[in-house]
Amino acid sequence: MKRLIVVLPMLLLLVACGGGGSESGDQSGVRSLYEGERVEGTIATEGDVDWYSYQVTAPDTLLQVFCNSDTLRPDVDLLMSVYEEDADGNKVRLFATHAPDDAQAPAELLITLFIDAPKEIFIAVRDLQDNEASKDEPYYVRVEEAEADDGNETFAQASQLRVDDEASCQDDAIDKVGDTDCYTFDVEQEGVYVAKVDFHRFSGG
Repeated sequence: MKRLIVVLPMLLLLVACGGGGSESGDQSGVRSLYEGERVEGTIATEGDVDWYSYQVTAPDTLLQVFCNSDTLRPDVDLLMSVYEEDADGNKVRLFATHAPDDAQAPAELLITLFIDAPKEIFIAVRDLQDNEASKDEPYYVRVEEAEADDGNETFAQASQLRVDDEASCQDDAIDKVGDTDCYTFDVEQEGVYVAKVDFHRFSGG
């Protein structure tokens, strides 16, 4: 008998692009961040990239990375990217988000991601096109974390389903940004199995 695990990530991430990229540019002067610390920076010259690092110390951590400014009609369109290192020490992009091009309002950027094991995370902040700069337009970076603790967010905590048994149907919700729900069921014979999810948009008000 085989056991299959179904993962329903449904991550509500405010991001513009996902992973797959790598970074090989100048990463000297990486600044360490601490939880809740608000750090100021500027993109003072064209092509400038500011690097930060944050050490996640606990498994199954929900990480939120904020980058915002107070500047109206900014010259710099902020781009924030989050990376991790692969086995060869190369930085691999996990997620990225950016302010709208030629925005009128101050930047309000947020990346939320689930970190399954302790590791060092890297954050890069730059101009979207690397062609604008201003030493008079500060931005602010902050990292917050919270344990993802709703009870079934990892494979080890997966909720049990029974095939063709409506009584085992689970009623759950993505109740916070970055929430992930995991389920498992036993495969007792060969065949095609369909995992179905019904979404009730207006349930609970």
